[in-house]
Amino acid sequence: MNYFIGINLHSTSSYVGVIDRKVFSKKFPNELDSIVQALEPFRSTAAGIVVESTYNWYWLVDGPTEKGYRVHLANPSAIKQYEGLKHTDDVTGAFHLANLLRLGILPEGYIYPKAGRPVRDMLRKTPASGAAAHRTNTECAKSADAESGNTDECTGSKKAQRLGCRAAVC
Repeated sequence: MNYFIGINLHSTSSYVGVIDRKVFSKKFPNELDSIVQALEPFRSTAAGIVVESTYNWYWLVDGPTEKGYRVHLANPSAIKQYEGLKHTDDVTGAFHLANLLRLGILPEGYIYPKAGRPVRDMLRKTPASGAAAHRTNTECAKSADAESGNTDECTGSKKAQRLGCRAAVC
């Protein structure tokens, strides 16, 4: 018998759902030891653990992986809840993730290697630069110019500067 485990991860707690049929469900604080301890009875027959990809997933993927579990990172933007649900909550979310894994239709995200995560995080937090920043600032300035009635293509109006837009170079 294979068990499929879904974990609905939030900032302070995680909801764990284990299925073959609904076998186990419980809310846990975000403490790796308590979650791994609760999953121990299912270890030998667990087909995998699904963790929802949120901003804080690293610890919940790394911990069970280091304990020998096969961990999958769910891509939430590619997951569609099936229609007809009367309600959705953490319980149904955890079981839905486990069920997608069971059915073999789980849209997965890439689990970045630990060594590359600091660079990835830095790049995700760095403001746009180069052509993208120029385009954004130009659009912002043009919007401010249009609002003030200025139709000149060279942007750099005082209103644009007050809005925090950098003037585009003509």
